[in-house]
Amino acid sequence: MSNRSLRIFLVFSAIVLSSIIVMQGYWLRSAWRLSDSDFERRVSASLRVVNSQINDFYKLENNSTNPVRRVASNYYVVDIPNSIDPVILEEYIKRAFKRNDIKADFEYGIYDCSVNHIHYGGYVCYSDKCNDQTVHYKFPSVDDNSYYFGVYFPSVSLASNTMNTWLLSSGAILLLILIFCCAVVIVLRQKRLSEIQKDFVNNITHEFKTPVSTIGLSAEALQNPAIYSSPDRMKQYTDIIRQESERLQQHTERILQAGLMSERDKLEVKPLAVNETIRHLIRNIGPMLAQKGAVINLHLSEAEPVLLTDEFHFSNVIYNLVDNALKYCDENPVIEITTIADAHHITISVQDNGLGIKKEEQKNIFKRFYRVPTGNVHNVRGFGLGLYYVKTILKRLKGDIKVLSGPGAGSNFSITFNI
Repeated sequence: MSNRSLRIFLVFSAIVLSSIIVMQGYWLRSAWRLSDSDFERRVSASLRVVNSQINDFYKLENNSTNPVRRVASNYYVVDIPNSIDPVILEEYIKRAFKRNDIKADFEYGIYDCSVNHIHYGGYVCYSDKCNDQTVHYKFPSVDDNSYYFGVYFPSVSLASNTMNTWLLSSGAILLLILIFCCAVVIVLRQKRLSEIQKDFVNNITHEFKTPVSTIGLSAEALQNPAIYSSPDRMKQYTDIIRQESERLQQHTERILQAGLMSERDKLEVKPLAVNETIRHLIRNIGPMLAQKGAVINLHLSEAEPVLLTDEFHFSNVIYNLVDNALKYCDENPVIEITTIADAHHITISVQDNGLGIKKEEQKNIFKRFYRVPTGNVHNVRGFGLGLYYVKTILKRLKGDIKVLSGPGAGSNFSITFNI
């Protein structure tokens, strides 16, 4: 799938998912209101019947046209002409609720206006979780000068079958949306990995094809008997073969480095003189520095810091940082290598005057196969393995690396080891 098609698909999917979420929210809200309205209707109807039955039982006159009031979402009060027996009230309420299929737990109390006090009636339980320690509801006082009884539903929720169905369907839709989003993230990651691997294959093909072709042409030229009469030309072709062979060897070593980082591979840890190891490395790469016109300034600590580490991998880490400093520079490279040691840490920094790295790119430079865009894929040679190797092997060596850089300001890679 092309990038344009993928973007269109993601935008369309986002619109569809947003519409589903909005519609589901609207339907859920509507279902909530419908369920609440239905519950209120059934409770009010039941309590009006209770009010009528009580008036008939006590032969009282009911002067209220609307005796039932909903004080809160789960609290109702019903006006009555006089005080009543709570046992009789409970029986009437239970019968009325049963006729209207109301199976919610409730508490009730009777307000006596003569003493301005609500007498607690009782707790009626329909669930399996009731016990004698059920906390009694503190019925709120209603500003009224007449008798009434109050009914409170402590566990009223959207527990109707219709509401449960809506909640279940909403949960299922949200789960599907979450799964879809996870799938999109995985697809994007796989697409990114595929692009990186494709770039890696292209780079490695280019990097190996050029020296192999050059070696082949030089070897073909050396097979010509006439070449033996010209020692200078023979030396030129042999030098080309040697240089391209060294180039192939460097490429091979970089790829092999990435394969030497398995957790199962044993590190040869031993005391290592850090400053002397860096000096030795710089001497070994002297010809490469001279070819690049590079200058390396060493600012090494006066005392020789000793680190328990693997010499081979430690040298490769420093080499990779220096090699990056040489490659990513438009002018004559100037590299500053500094070591600082105290009682607890050893810090090694490699500062260059190169192109620098944008802030948004710095989080990616340690990923496998990742290469900072330079405008020309083959302008800077490499496979995107150097800094990945550095980060991974430092983790095994109990070290840490940080980068401080900016476009046109060069880069400073700082490595810290705990002693």
